[in-house]
Amino acid sequence: MRRGQSKGLAATPRDFGILGSLGLVGCLTSKSIRKWWFTRDKTGEATRRRMKLFADHGLTQRIAISVSRQQRPGRMPLVHRLTPMGADFVEDETGQRPPRVARSDPPKPHTLLHRAGMGECILRFNAACRNQGFSEPEWVLEYDAVPGTPPSAPLSQRFFLRWDVPLKDGQTAACWPDALCKFTLPKNDRLWKMVIAWEYDRSTDKHSQLAGKMPGYDGWLKHRLDRQLFPDADAARIFFVVPSKDRRNNTIATLKDGPAASHVRLTTLDEFQPESLLTEPIWWTPSGECRSIITR
Repeated sequence: MRRGQSKGLAATPRDFGILGSLGLVGCLTSKSIRKWWFTRDKTGEATRRRMKLFADHGLTQRIAISVSRQQRPGRMPLVHRLTPMGADFVEDETGQRPPRVARSDPPKPHTLLHRAGMGECILRFNAACRNQGFSEPEWVLEYDAVPGTPPSAPLSQRFFLRWDVPLKDGQTAACWPDALCKFTLPKNDRLWKMVIAWEYDRSTDKHSQLAGKMPGYDGWLKHRLDRQLFPDADAARIFFVVPSKDRRNNTIATLKDGPAASHVRLTTLDEFQPESLLTEPIWWTPSGECRSIITR
């Protein structure tokens, strides 16, 4: 093989798992991909080679983050997105087209890392559901667009998860979660459907910005706007996943006396693990209680 010539690609079930997941969550870092699909790859080299091969064949877009606030020393992150060609490849094999495909230039680095972090959370939550024998939730993500809506339309018309909630003073408050899912679990001899609005926090928002989100959420809850997407929902909650215990405690202090506080639950990314996130008391309320999502 001449230098610079791409190797052939003999796709495996693992490859379709990676590509399908990129099409589910929008984007993932190499670190996430290595953790989920290359568990024996101690150095990360096997992951890098495979992801480079995907990119060489036009199945994925590989984005090197050049500017990032690194919390730990090491390589700068690589982020991967599924291309339209990659979506065609998955659809030809599985009969199902992935819902989220890269169709534009990459967003800014901090936005891309935020989306990749939310993508990792989705994979963890789905794995937790599988571990308990539950069906995987239905997901809608922050920038899922309403088909056929022109770019000039208001954001609340362009995106499924953007609501402009009316307030008593005649103003409006924006409600725009990072993701929304419908989670179904057995409860009291029936299937109980809970809609979860997700906030993935990288400590980039000031506490005043976090507090500023809650009037929108309060109206969203009171008007049960979640039922616009999931009409059979029984209840709705707001889940924050934050990077550290200090950030969790500070966020609790910020939100505890504000609107919608009784519907908020918070945990840290380290605690948010598939084997425990549903069954262990890792979820804090702003009132200081620690709860689990389900009990066995």
